[in-house]
Amino acid sequence: ARKRPATGATTRGGVTIKAKFPGRCPCGKPYAAGEKITKLGTRWGHPGCAAAPSEDA
Repeated sequence: ARKRPATGATTRGGVTIKAKFPGRCPCGKPYAAGEKITKLGTRWGHPGCAAAPSEDA
């Protein structure tokens, strides 16, 4: 079986990928398609926001 290549660089134990669609980070700021994002709990957002407290509203 062939392994798939990594989809991005690892950040704080997570994976950083390029967003396929625009969205909104838990910090409240939007991100554009093609921008680097990472998994933040149950949502996606900016890699720099991983240490910030999330506001799920």
